[in-house]
Amino acid sequence: MKKWVKILLGIILALLLIAAAVAWWQWENLRAVYIMLTTDEASIVQSLEDKRLEQDAWLSEEYSVAVTAPSAAQSNALLSGEVSPDEVKASLGITGEVENEIRDTEQTASKTKETKKSDKKTLTKAEIEKYVNLCVAELYACEVDLMARLGEMKKGIEAEWAMTSPKTQATKRETIMRWLNKVYDLEVEIDGKVKAIIAKYNGILKSYGADTSGVDKLWDYYLSKKADQKAYYMNLYL
Repeated sequence: MKKWVKILLGIILALLLIAAAVAWWQWENLRAVYIMLTTDEASIVQSLEDKRLEQDAWLSEEYSVAVTAPSAAQSNALLSGEVSPDEVKASLGITGEVENEIRDTEQTASKTKETKKSDKKTLTKAEIEKYVNLCVAELYACEVDLMARLGEMKKGIEAEWAMTSPKTQATKRETIMRWLNKVYDLEVEIDGKVKAIIAKYNGILKSYGADTSGVDKLWDYYLSKKADQKAYYMNLYL
């Protein structure tokens, strides 16, 4: 069989796998598939890095945010099990002290709901920055934990495939589809967590009559990066 025929068959198979996956995933994943099919790996990685740097710069300038977003290299290291979530969090500036403050915000959120608006003080710029900082730190911690969980799932699919017999295209498709469904469930779970984190800090700031645009904008960044991240890992593993 000629080389170009093999390449064409490989592309058709990949498209069939992707089409099957999209049937299970949310419709928004079409954008990730489109990026994967039309953009080379280096460009996807560069797009992710550009968005990471843009987000870090905006948060640093507007809200003096000290923590930084995990890089593609750190995410890959978590996927491969080369580093622990705690190691990555520490390198991003998410220390034990920051994690304690994050836990304290649960009580803060509860108290602000119970306190009458007329009894609440006006937040200073520094206090607003503090809550944005904690929101960002909690979101980044969530992202780090997600990549670690995906790393465990990666080990799971590799172990399952090693024990699969016979190893055919049909059994490969079945294995991929079964694990893609698990990844989809995880995505829904993480989307819910991200929304809850943003809603918590939005509620705290709003209860004091403070500007919530900083934390609200983080959801847009999350969605923007997610499509590129999916495209990158679909390209890497499918």
